[in-house]
Amino acid sequence: MRQLRLLLLPLLLLLPQCTPSGDNGEEALGEVHDVCGLHGSIQSPGYPGPYPDQALHTWHISVPSGYRARLQFAHFDLETSVKCQYDYVKVSAGNESLDNFCGQESMDGEHVPGNQLIVASGNSINVTLRTDFSNEERFTGFKAYFTAVDINECVEGDAGGNEQACQHNCYNYPGGFHCSCRYGYQLDQDDRTCTVECSGQEFTERRGEVTSPEYPRPYPRALQCKFTLRLEEGYLLTLNFRDTFDVEIHPEIKTCPYDSLTIRSGGRQWGPLCGRSLPDPIETKSSVAEIVFTSDKSGDNTGWRIHYTSEGIACPGVNALGNGYFEPKQLTYRFKDAIVFSCDTGYKLIQGENGKEADSLRMTCLNNGTWDRMPPTCKIVDCGFPPLIVHGYTDPFFPTTTYKEKVTFECSDAYRFTTPTDGVFTCNESGHWTNPLDREKIPTCEPVCGEPKHPIEQVARIVGGYPARSGNFPWQALIRKFSHRGGLQGGGSLINDRWIITAAHVVEDFLPHEIFITLGALNQKLPNSKGSTETRTVDKRIMHPGYKPNETFFDNDIALLRLAGDPVSMTDTVRPICLPKVTEGRVAPVLVPHHVGFVSGWGHTKAQIGSTTSQVLKYVELPIVEDNICMETNHDKSVQYYTHNTIVTGNMFCAGYPQGGKDACQGDSGGPFTIVVEGKFWYLMGLVSWGISCAKADQYGVYTRVDKYLDWLHSEMAKNK
Repeated sequence: MRQLRLLLLPLLLLLPQCTPSGDNGEEALGEVHDVCGLHGSIQSPGYPGPYPDQALHTWHISVPSGYRARLQFAHFDLETSVKCQYDYVKVSAGNESLDNFCGQESMDGEHVPGNQLIVASGNSINVTLRTDFSNEERFTGFKAYFTAVDINECVEGDAGGNEQACQHNCYNYPGGFHCSCRYGYQLDQDDRTCTVECSGQEFTERRGEVTSPEYPRPYPRALQCKFTLRLEEGYLLTLNFRDTFDVEIHPEIKTCPYDSLTIRSGGRQWGPLCGRSLPDPIETKSSVAEIVFTSDKSGDNTGWRIHYTSEGIACPGVNALGNGYFEPKQLTYRFKDAIVFSCDTGYKLIQGENGKEADSLRMTCLNNGTWDRMPPTCKIVDCGFPPLIVHGYTDPFFPTTTYKEKVTFECSDAYRFTTPTDGVFTCNESGHWTNPLDREKIPTCEPVCGEPKHPIEQVARIVGGYPARSGNFPWQALIRKFSHRGGLQGGGSLINDRWIITAAHVVEDFLPHEIFITLGALNQKLPNSKGSTETRTVDKRIMHPGYKPNETFFDNDIALLRLAGDPVSMTDTVRPICLPKVTEGRVAPVLVPHHVGFVSGWGHTKAQIGSTTSQVLKYVELPIVEDNICMETNHDKSVQYYTHNTIVTGNMFCAGYPQGGKDACQGDSGGPFTIVVEGKFWYLMGLVSWGISCAKADQYGVYTRVDKYLDWLHSEMAKNK
């Protein structure tokens, strides 16, 4: 309920404010009804039934100030009498009687309102009903409607009796009116009279006009005008007199004692000015000007009109920017003008005040005629020295590193780029070395695989193989147990700068730290001769999960060894062998029966009991054997030291000669079976795994097929970087 009261309060304040008429007289003796509003209705007591006898009722109807009250009867039915002596309705406004009504229709001696509009001169109207002591008939009385009608004070004058509601300009609105004055005048406290007050006016626009009051009509007398032009500091005012100049002048005294115009600005004064000659333009050299105009109590002169303009204070000119430009280009730069500097492609803006780089720079003319900052310079973009690449270099070694200069990345001998690229990078405009193919990615180098620096020149066709020369088989790994001088355990192959591949049975009985790998060796007894070898330990051994010799014989006889320490650096004697490649689901190269491959190692050169391993690395050429022959000759045979017979699976292949004489043997296990493609690209196709014997007729060596394990190899190396 409290909320409702709070909401109703502002609504009540918006209702029209009416003042009861306060009329006295005989009507005050009866019942008085005060009615207020913009419109409404009144009716006789008992309406639409009969009104009572001996009744006296008065309705004081008020509408808001600024309106006239208007009344119209919608129904009228009173007792008929000559001159309305019995029952009547009297309509009045203040002390003025507007009309008397009675009866049902107008006739001699009585008068009814009909559709007549009864309009009061003011905002109130009174209606009085008086009845006598008896009525022979039943009369129903009256019902009337009242309405507020707007007064046009601008035409009729105001309620105070003034014929002219406003001295200058009048604006009527419902319920009232508003006055305003012409330029140079102010509305007085009576809200209708205009007085001259022309001091204190301030102009802040950059251009405009100031005139004497009423210009070009005669200006008022007894003026004390003061106009101020006040612009933002940094703009300079110029005043131009336009059209006519007419200020009362004394016929003899030239100091303008009657009327005068004086202009003050920047510590200087122009005037007093008077007469009829148009003054010269005034360049103030200031952002503020004061215009003082006075007139005496006589004269009939038309005054003056000043058109003022402004322009910003000028800043010093700007010199051309080497290797750059600025916009806009103008003969003169003034206050608030701004210049945006940019450099040509390949150059960077250097701020004059602190030497820092900026993408763009804006220089603005200040209000004191100076620039807000120093002009910049343009410096050529410098990409800096290109990053060093591992196992590579740049040509030239100390290149010029500025915009558009080029540098060529090269891989060291025994290395190549990991992705196709010409290695030529250009310094671009953003300060980065870029290549059309690599964009901003600096190339990386990886070891060249399968390309020995010194490939073999002679094929071995003698029993026991042929001694290899330095660099013939740079991927060959010598695997020893317990130390770099430990016993020969087998062979392996370097397939990149971190990994050795070998047969699982070679390393199955040793922990990683017990395995030693020598690379680049020819003589197993002198592994460090001529400084061309490198011996590493192993920090991770990964056996193929399917290698279970007690269940599946030598199936899945393959393992990976991760070299400890830094990646291996490639030399003429240490380089990896290529694994077969998979392109669109097809492996290349493939094993083809009768095609020859090469087996290398330090294994036994004779199959006789008591033979020893080879002191030097040897190699032998062996043809690939058809799968069916491999199966017939090697499957389900008895092998010394094994409790079950041999098993030949699809993960194996055979190589050798039917007549025997050349073969891998003990000590060669895990070593590579390689083939050469196109006479120069070498691929690892097999690992020496097992055989019934060595180099015997109809007994072929069995090798693990590397192409069957490519997915496993790449996955394990990726997971164990």
